[in-house]
Amino acid sequence: MAYNNTMNILILFWVTFVYSFFGVSNSNHLPYDAIFNFGDSISDTGNQASFYTVPGNSSYGSTYFKQPSGRFSDGRLIIDFIAEAYGLPFLPAYKTLTKGQDVTKGVNFAFAGSTALNYNNYLNKSRIHVPASNYSLGVQLKMFKEFRNSTCKSKKEIGGNDLSSHISQNFSNFRNVVPLVVAAITKATTTLIKEGAVEIVVPGNIPIGCGASLLALATGYGNKTENYDEFGCFKAFNTMAEYFNDKLIYSINTLRENYPNVKIIYFDYYNAAKRLYEAPEQYSG
Repeated sequence: MAYNNTMNILILFWVTFVYSFFGVSNSNHLPYDAIFNFGDSISDTGNQASFYTVPGNSSYGSTYFKQPSGRFSDGRLIIDFIAEAYGLPFLPAYKTLTKGQDVTKGVNFAFAGSTALNYNNYLNKSRIHVPASNYSLGVQLKMFKEFRNSTCKSKKEIGGNDLSSHISQNFSNFRNVVPLVVAAITKATTTLIKEGAVEIVVPGNIPIGCGASLLALATGYGNKTENYDEFGCFKAFNTMAEYFNDKLIYSINTLRENYPNVKIIYFDYYNAAKRLYEAPEQYSG
């Protein structure tokens, strides 16, 4: 896969990154010619599913694809809508690629359940078991580099599961792990900048206190009415997400100062997702 110097590529993390590094003639006048995605279940289009059999009665894929699609969703994911918006095809999962498959429009490295932190470096030492941490952000970046080196003749050079795993293990240790997760995301962002990224979008965390799995966990902290907001979200968990986002924004601002020629954008996943919980009738099908 040969590239010239004018190709714009969008790289997304669950941590989301916009990226320009390879080069190919942009004849369609769209802002990006390809998308490369990194992250967890929010954007995994089939990597984890390639390792595990989806139950036959699963609803995943039932509404849009009409069959299991490798996604942890009944229909499309945000990454699918982003690809469609740029006139690009849905991203094939890296672990499902076959010989000769067209990868000029992008590849998805996201792995459901993955973390920003490396299992051996921190999670294992903290005795926190996250099965998919073997496909952490660092591992996904390594797969990307291997993919790039094997497919390109010329070189021109993710966090929610970390937080939820610490909530389930030790509520009080959450603030201690936030700097580590932010540092891992910052390191990954810096790596891509050094690879040639010129435009990067880094999203914050979603309102984790509104999610079904963590709401189930929240019952362990008591079912007092004052623990929940008017929309049924567990306030303490959302406060944690806000704390994480504040630290991430601070780190992004530092990166902007260090790399003034790179456009680094913070995407407010928190408030975007919060609107879905606050006014679901406005966004229902």
